[in-house]
Amino acid sequence: MADLDNKMEDANHIEAPEKPTKILIENAAIGSQIEHELSPWEAIKAYPVAVFWCLMVSMCVVMVNTFLRGTPGVVKTILNSFRRAMISFLLGTFLLIQHLRKNMASSYRPPTTTS
Repeated sequence: MADLDNKMEDANHIEAPEKPTKILIENAAIGSQIEHELSPWEAIKAYPVAVFWCLMVSMCVVMVNTFLRGTPGVVKTILNSFRRAMISFLLGTFLLIQHLRKNMASSYRPPTTTS
């Protein structure tokens, strides 16, 4: 049993290098430069999950602030507005994906093999 525990510790243990290598530093700098050159739309497409959670946290802050002020009518208005906006966004995204799938499927031609 002790031997199995030692093997599991070895399997889960990853040693970090003492000093970052020159290649690692150069790759990190290149990656950082590429991310800084992204346009806002490219960044949204590249990191949709981060954008989603940013929106969710922002909405939570707005909701908490609204509740603390004690104006529940505003909360209902904001929630209804947010619901309509999200439905429009999701429906538009769904229709766009369906349109792209249809057009891409009809224009796809498998490569021909020459013998």
